[in-house]
Amino acid sequence: MTAQLLEKMSTLPGLKELRMYDVSMNVDVMSSLLLVGDILQARRFPVLECLQLDVVDLPLAAAVIKVFRLAPLVRVCVNVGLDSDLERESFGDWFRELVENCPHIKHIKLFFIDGHTYDWIQEGARSKDFLSLSDFAPLLSCSDLETLEVDIPVAFDLDNAAIGEMAQKWPHLRRLRLGSSLGWGHKPSTTLDALVHFAKHCPHLEYLALAFNATSAPVSAAGNANLPVLSLKELCVGDSPISKPGTIAKFLSKLCPRLTQVSASGDPGFKSARRWDEVQRMLASPSRQDSDAIDKKPSIVGKKSRSQRSRRKAS
Repeated sequence: MTAQLLEKMSTLPGLKELRMYDVSMNVDVMSSLLLVGDILQARRFPVLECLQLDVVDLPLAAAVIKVFRLAPLVRVCVNVGLDSDLERESFGDWFRELVENCPHIKHIKLFFIDGHTYDWIQEGARSKDFLSLSDFAPLLSCSDLETLEVDIPVAFDLDNAAIGEMAQKWPHLRRLRLGSSLGWGHKPSTTLDALVHFAKHCPHLEYLALAFNATSAPVSAAGNANLPVLSLKELCVGDSPISKPGTIAKFLSKLCPRLTQVSASGDPGFKSARRWDEVQRMLASPSRQDSDAIDKKPSIVGKKSRSQRSRRKAS
């Protein structure tokens, strides 16, 4: 990619979508692109709405987005191939540059295209390495946000209050994905009670991918039956720990009456994965009435019930 080529593309009157493959630029090329951007000013990418970047790291994506700061972008998707160490700060920097240069943004997707980040977390899985609300702070001003998908193999440090603030700031949200793989022994702070925030503030939410701590019953199960998340259809829970699938299924059935798809990641043989499969089966059943029985211990095979013994004696 050269500054001259980008300058020519920027003047195309009908260019609405642009994908830049394998973007790898040195400082000199980047400087020339920014200079071209300053020269072009208002006539740059007049109708460009969708941009997809395949870049080597997030700092480069943050630099490239400045070139499009006058374009009416509403969709930005970044695929990052990590060939160097990743710094947590790069996430916040990227979101900040995106918001500053794309004031009309509604759809944001951030994906990684190799497994380098696994090493990042495995080598330093400390709380300061997890992505928290502060890293997403620049996006909280995007009140028109409809899609946020951060599909990365890192841990998130988000409690129910943080999820609540996100939900309140993004009332038009339709799709939210904040990772979906727990991994590395990190138990999430978010519980299923966080879904109540989406019920209150995000009436259009259809898809949610988030790790939950479902090892205890949601405390809001009884008090929010009249506040359903009517639009939620699909829930991805990653490697979320879960104890009682029947209790969880009953809560989800009441709060999310249209929810029919619950999926977990990881080995199907893992206990948590099997329990989430039970939740999925209960939600998919026509009656949705058998959730209580799942949490009870099964009776011993071959042992007659009291009524059976009574009938035999009577005969």
